[in-house]
Amino acid sequence: MEEFRAIPGYKGLYRASRTGKILGVKRNRLLKQYIDANGYHHVNLYDGTGKPRHSLVHRLVYEAWKAPIPEGLQVNHKTSKSNDLDNLEVVTPEENREHAIRTGLITRRGENNPRAKLTREKVLEIRKLRSEGKSVQAIAWEFGVSEGCIRCILSRKSWRHVA
Repeated sequence: MEEFRAIPGYKGLYRASRTGKILGVKRNRLLKQYIDANGYHHVNLYDGTGKPRHSLVHRLVYEAWKAPIPEGLQVNHKTSKSNDLDNLEVVTPEENREHAIRTGLITRRGENNPRAKLTREKVLEIRKLRSEGKSVQAIAWEFGVSEGCIRCILSRKSWRHVA
C-alpha cells in the first residue's frame, strides 16, 4: 500500500505519494497528469477559490514529503524526469541550469544558443561561399553578421561541431 502525504496549501484536499502520484481526497482518486513538451508532469488543483491552479508534480511531491521550497529556489531532477522523492533536490536556478547543461538536457551549441543568428545550414553555406572565392566582407554583409564572426566560422573557433 502506497503512502500519501497532504500537499501544503490545499486544506487536505490533495495528497502526494513518494513516487509522484497525486490523490484527490474528496473522490479518493488519482488525478490525471499530463506531460508537457519538456517531459514534466502537471496537474490542476483547486484551492477553494473555484479556479484551477496549474502545478508541477515534482514540486508538489517535494513539498508534501520534505519541506516548503524557499522562494527563488527550484526543484531539480537529479538523474531523470522521475518524480520519485529520492530523485528530487532543491537548487538555485543557476545550479539547475548547470546540471541541465552538464547532463545534456540543454545544449547551447550552434542554433540552440539563444543568441545565435545563424543556423547549421547557413554556416555550411558560408564555408562553401568562401571556398568558392567570395570575400569575407561580402559574406558578412549577405548574412548580416560581422566579418569577425565569419572569420571565426572559417577558422572553426565557432561552429566547429558543424562539419
